[in-house]
Amino acid sequence: GRTSVATVGRTSSGRCRRSLVRRASQVVPRMSFAHRDFENPEAETCWLSCLFQSLWHSVIFHTAFEEHLTSSKFVACSEERILQALQQTWEEYKVQGDDVGASMTQKAELPEGHERLVSSDELVEAFGEGYGDMSEALAMMVEELSQSENHRAQLVAEQIVLVPLTMIDDVFPTPDHAWKLVEEWGAGKTPLLAVDLSLPRPSKEGSKCLAELWVPRCDPAAVEARKSTLRAPSDMGPDHWLVSLVCFMHSTQHYVAFCRRQSDPTKCVFFNDLPSLTSGAEKVLKWTEVPEMCGRFNLTPRLAVYEAASGTAAAAREPGSGEPQS
Repeated sequence: GRTSVATVGRTSSGRCRRSLVRRASQVVPRMSFAHRDFENPEAETCWLSCLFQSLWHSVIFHTAFEEHLTSSKFVACSEERILQALQQTWEEYKVQGDDVGASMTQKAELPEGHERLVSSDELVEAFGEGYGDMSEALAMMVEELSQSENHRAQLVAEQIVLVPLTMIDDVFPTPDHAWKLVEEWGAGKTPLLAVDLSLPRPSKEGSKCLAELWVPRCDPAAVEARKSTLRAPSDMGPDHWLVSLVCFMHSTQHYVAFCRRQSDPTKCVFFNDLPSLTSGAEKVLKWTEVPEMCGRFNLTPRLAVYEAASGTAAAAREPGSGEPQS
């Protein structure tokens, strides 16, 4: 599964990549997406909810899906079960988010239990019941899209490369290691890069140290550059920003996700469909606070999703693109 994703990314044309990035640049990258939490009654669907959260919060994927792959734009055939599930879950997520409002701040202040949870039933039917691996699920999704008769679905599949990393000489891998592999593959202009971290179970301190390597640095100059039309320092390579960092709790076999806020890239939203496992954790926090939280709950970085800044930053220069939310 992983090989097919990587191969698709390496062989896709530059024209296709530029086409998707250009369309993504027409949305407002710093407007916060509505966000929802998922149900997980059997404690075994966290891998699917974290995958969906990562895709939803990517400006590039979100734009492409809205423009070409929603149920109103494309009728998936019976064999495209994953796409059908994404379409149905997308609509439910979007409708419930609209019901409550799009402000991240307002949502963070809602009383616990106030929001309706999004069902994961459609995703379970498509990907299979029981516990699974998030990286394999991503590979399955890309494989199905690449086999679609819809050119736009194929185009989306071509924009995602999965980058596998393991320990390097008993040292934790870094974004620089991932970028070196991306360059070797000739995939540096790929809009979406998903770094798959397959590592031995670390201690709490190890999880904290690993998170420190993968969260955005968020220095003041970079923050101001991202708020303006200036070129901002990237999180990986010369042009990619972190969208989401999915972490794994080995003790409970559970996934959680930190997703970047579009309105404030120094902060992220924490998603955990079994909140009792991280009691007291903040819903919205600074990226700089993530390592401490990873150490406290032993959340081990497992998948880091990046998108090309050139595909999102141009919207800030588009006339009439609107003002960013706080």
